[in-house]
Amino acid sequence: AARDSRVRVLHQENQGQAAARNHGVAAARGEYTAFIDSDDYVAPNYISYMAGLMEETGAQIGICTLSECEPGQEWHPVESREVQVMTASQALETMLYQRSFTTSPCCKLYPTRWLQETPFPTGRIYEDLGTIYKLLARAEKVVYGPSVLYCYIQTKKSTMRCSFSPRAFDHKTSADELYAFVEERYPQILPAAVSRRFSAYCQVIGRMAGVEGYQAERKALWDQICRDRWQVAKNPRTRVKNRIAALLTLLGCGTFGRIYARVCG
Repeated sequence: AARDSRVRVLHQENQGQAAARNHGVAAARGEYTAFIDSDDYVAPNYISYMAGLMEETGAQIGICTLSECEPGQEWHPVESREVQVMTASQALETMLYQRSFTTSPCCKLYPTRWLQETPFPTGRIYEDLGTIYKLLARAEKVVYGPSVLYCYIQTKKSTMRCSFSPRAFDHKTSADELYAFVEERYPQILPAAVSRRFSAYCQVIGRMAGVEGYQAERKALWDQICRDRWQVAKNPRTRVKNRIAALLTLLGCGTFGRIYARVCG
């Protein structure tokens, strides 16, 4: 901020990621907003690339690609000239299948006003899963470019890697809300929502491995996983990781949870 007057530093007590994002968005003055997490880094053209795609295609949301890196790992952006323009339904389906892009709020450029009108749910982790689908649903066009311009640093403190706490059930809550939204508004892509819910439930079960108690919550998760597993396993659009997980559920809840935690935790 001392070197560039365009930079403003905002302060507030630690209230979680959702509150931090909402605080920044509320103070934003620009027409568009993008997110960068504090321990990640991006290419110099991260924002201009997505803005350019939006200007060229008339899309309301622009998306690029991220790659996951370990701390200290060397990383280089990868440019691509390919462009894919999608409807809201197509973008949601792509995101739910966790293919070209995911529910991460990063790697996306949004209208600031939309973010201000659709705040992240404060006090909840996995706030991205509970919000990004609502933003995509507002767009007439979404443009995606496969240029890799965002480096996501995988640390042990990442939400996806931390140990179990009851807040892990926020993942289930967000997945259930997303599923209900798709079921009502976009029933034609419901198999994609089943796949994403399955993934979320498996992650919670994996984090519960070795944890005592929470029998009712565990049973509810596992019963739904078992109801969905064959649909997931037989769906060729579901990512391979989820299809393998669907077959591994045949080993039972305890064994599955331990394997999932070891492989994916």
